Amino acid sequence: MNSYIEWGVKALSKFNGMFAFAIWDNQKKELILARDRYGIKPLYYYKGNNTFLFASEIKSFLGSGVYKPNINKKGLLEYFTFQNFFSSSTLFDNVQLIPAGSFMILGARDKEFKLQQFWDYNFSEPNKCLNQNQYEEKFLYLF
Repeated sequence: MNSYIEWGVKALSKFNGMFAFAIWDNQKKELILARDRYGIKPLYYYKGNNTFLFASEIKSFLGSGVYKPNINKKGLLEYFTFQNFFSSSTLFDNVQLIPAGSFMILGARDKEFKLQQFWDYNFSEPNKCLNQNQYEEKFLYLF
């Protein structure tokens, strides 16, 4: 919480490890939902019928008494095709997963959703070759 107070959502790019959390910013009247870089910890949300729900497990929505489950046919096709989800889809209609390395802001005043990515993979190659000692130092640092 202190890091959010200090840096706002820019704090997310400073975090390492697994996380999925929600922060209520009382001054801005905003709800911030965030998910770790690799998407290890899930964070689902449902929006529909003037209702917004979020949880780390979809079964929490079922216990809310508000959400009525229906099968998401596109999500089912994606799952049968890849045996996984590579999008924000789920097997349930109107239930989505916040993408890895992303956060969502829900404004209480304007009821607007803003989904933003704070991190992505970097697969770029180095511009120059290192010498043997530099490779060894880099290896030891990473190891």
